[in-house]
Parts: sequence; structure tokens; C-alpha cells
Amino acid sequence: MKHQLLFTLLALGILGCIESNSANAQDYRMRRTNSVGHWVMNIENEGHFYNADDSVFHPRFPGAYWQNPQGGIDTLIFGGGIWIAAKRRVAGQLQAAVSYSYEPNRAFDIFVPGSTINDGIYGDTSQPARERYKVYRSTDQTLPVWPVRLTSTGPHYIDDVSQRVSAGPPFVVGDEDLFAIYKDSDPNQYLATNTLLAAGVEVRSQLSFWRTGHGADVVIVRNEIIHTAADTLFDPVVGLALDGDINKPDDDRLQGVSNEAVHGAVFYTDQSTTDPYLGVVMLSGQHNSHRQDAGLTTLKYWNINEDPVNDTDRFNFLTSGAWDSRTSAVGDARLLMASASHEMLLGFDTLYFDYALYAVPSSGKPALDPTDSARVLHFAEEISNDYGTGKLSHLNGVPMQGSVSSFSVYPNPARDWTTVTLSSQKSEIVRLFDIMGREVGDFVSQSGRANIDLRGLATGSYFLRVPGESSAAVIDHLH
Repeated sequence: MKHQLLFTLLALGILGCIESNSANAQDYRMRRTNSVGHWVMNIENEGHFYNADDSVFHPRFPGAYWQNPQGGIDTLIFGGGIWIAAKRRVAGQLQAAVSYSYEPNRAFDIFVPGSTINDGIYGDTSQPARERYKVYRSTDQTLPVWPVRLTSTGPHYIDDVSQRVSAGPPFVVGDEDLFAIYKDSDPNQYLATNTLLAAGVEVRSQLSFWRTGHGADVVIVRNEIIHTAADTLFDPVVGLALDGDINKPDDDRLQGVSNEAVHGAVFYTDQSTTDPYLGVVMLSGQHNSHRQDAGLTTLKYWNINEDPVNDTDRFNFLTSGAWDSRTSAVGDARLLMASASHEMLLGFDTLYFDYALYAVPSSGKPALDPTDSARVLHFAEEISNDYGTGKLSHLNGVPMQGSVSSFSVYPNPARDWTTVTLSSQKSEIVRLFDIMGREVGDFVSQSGRANIDLRGLATGSYFLRVPGESSAAVIDHLH
């Protein structure tokens, strides 16, 4: 069966489905589905994907599917996610180790639901564990509230519910975001086998969706990978693997698309002139505040019968340095985009790894006509540019007047001053953050208005937050 051969890894569970019913919502293996935009994707808190054999979901859609604005529904992704790999010292020897959420040959996953503190045992189904292991949606109104807060040091998950409000305002990238936490499997198993990457490795994944504009066809995936053990890891590598299915699994192809700044790939089928294209672009390779972004170091296509079968093979796969760009053969195509580094990963350090998935309707021309190839690359460039400049909100196509339900900002862009107008007449504290999540000012409204002083700030984009709002206005500051 295909689900026994999935080459998926950790952190992300994507698939077309209906919302889990109330019985399954109480399961500690919980899943949630986005409800805005053209994509229908599912993230669950254990790490591996569900497929057509999972009776909870509609059997017609085994993976993530896209609602084509030209009409119809197209399956574009069977499954995907990330691997985390490195060499660690075992008995005086460096040994390759890989963490993943779904091992394709044994249908075995290393990751389990978990909170960001090491307080849950493997298979913990208690009610407190279910509360910790939830998959959150940014529009959730039930407690515990949306757990990613925009703190003074950037967006962070706050495990202690009582501390969330004081930690900072909610951090939302798209019109709707899904957020989940995974952790490496039982530390006792890690100690017994000495083969896993690290006891208690934790991953926080955030998937962002937009309601309108180009954003309706985009999913931004941000991953925070936390190494919670003390051992040093050598030659760390993080990679995205994706099994794209453009309606059918056995007629797909892959092609690299790139320019000087953007490197991506596109799934397509040459059996049809009407099926859409699935684009993939890495937005940032493994990085953090004290290590340089390694960028894309491996771009590899492969077929179903080429899956690596052990940790050494997987590590070599990720670090091969392959750079496939020519059109792949027709078949069950898969994609690997990896970022490897020779900089050691010290204990208790954190890595970040972000990428985007997007769909492009076919123009009706032959498969990946040069015009279509240019459209796919242009879309990748737009996403990458907006990500790099902190202006992902521009993807929704709404003029940047700062309108966010109960408040508006004018003028925007602005030079020295801008004014926030609120629907509420009571006094509110309006906070301004830079693109790194650092608060750069707070302003008190009077009679429903707050004047925002931009003098002394560097040119660029800033996020403006109002209490009670799940979204932020983006202010473009000019000199």
C-alpha cells in the first residue's frame, strides 16, 4: 500500500480531509483542518499523515487538496514533512541519526504528541495531556487560547496558560494559522538504542493560510526545532520531503525552477493540460540568531522504489549535494529539499526551517510550457520576497490600509506619524513590534484613537497590535 511507502518525516501533517469529529477531537492524536483559502490541509499532533485508509476522512482525498478557482478539486499532495538528521558520538564513534514522523518502510514514527516541556510520557491519553497536545487554530475562542505569543524576543509558545496574556499579543502570520507541537519518542527508548537524534527533541510547526488574493493559493510552513539534550550534534541537516500527487500517483513529474535568488521545484503531470501545478520553495534553511542560513544544499528527485531504508542511507540522502533540475521521469515523483551545515549544533540549541507550498492553475497549454514555468517561478519570487521583507500580509491582495476588523490605520505607508482608529472608545494599549518580534513602542488610545510616533525608527515594516485582535496591521514606515 502506498501509505506504507510514504517518505514523510517530522513536524508537519498535511492532508485533505474533513474536520475530525467530536470523538476524535478527544483523542490525544488530534488533528485540525484549515477553513480559509483554496487549500484544504490537515495538521495533526503526532507527525505522520493520514491517508485514504483512515476512515475518519473522506476516502476520495488521500492528501492535501486544492480547490481550483477555475472549478473542481485537485489532489496535489499525498504527504510530506521534514527530517532532522546529524551525527552523534556513540561509543567513541560518530553515528548518523535521523528523526522523522513516518518511516516509509515500516510505517513507524519516532515523534509523538507533546508539549514543549518534557512532562508527557509516550502514549499519555489523560485529559491534561489532551489539553497540552491539542492542535491549535489561531481563531480558536476556547481555552487554552492561541498559544504562540509575540514576546520581546520573538514569537514563542508559552506552555503556562496563566502566563500567555502577559507574555505578549497573539502571533498570527496569515488570516488563519494551525499550530502543533511534536517531540521525539520515549526517552527510555532513546537511551536503550542510542540511535535516535536526541532525547526530547521538540518541533513546533505553524501553517499559515490566507483568505483572499495570491495568499489563498499559498501555505507558509514555519518549523522551530529544539534540541533539548546536552550532547553535541555534528553535520546537522534539515530537509523537506514531499510526495506530490497531481490527481493520480503514477503520472507525476518534477522540474526545478530557479533564478539567482530563488530555488524551487514544481510538480506537474504531462498527461493533462488542465491539472494545476504544485510549487515548492524553501524560504530559509536551518538557521538561528547565531548561525548563518545554510540555504538549499540538496535538491533531489526520486521515485517510490528509491526510498532510503536506514539512518545511514537517509543521512547520505540528505547530504548528497545533488542538484536535480532537469525534468524527472514520469512516475510516483518525490522531492527532497535539504539544508546541511558543518557547524555543530550544541545542546539546548534551536534551529528554524521554513518553506512554502503554492498552487498555480494551468493555462491550458502543454505541460510546463515556458509561459507556465515563468508563472510558477514568478510566484515563488513573490512569496520569497514578501517573506524576506516581513510583508507576508501582502499575499492577501488587500490594500495595506491596516484595516483589521475593529481598527484601522491611516496613513499607511507613513513617515513620522500614523493614527490608529478603534471601534472601542475605551482606553487601550496599542503596541508596535519590528519584524523580529521586538516591541519598539506602546501607545495609549483616547476616545478611540491612538497616535503612533514613527520618528526614530528604521525604514521598514512593523506590526501593530490591539488587545483582543488575533490579527496585526502591517505598517510600512518610510523616510
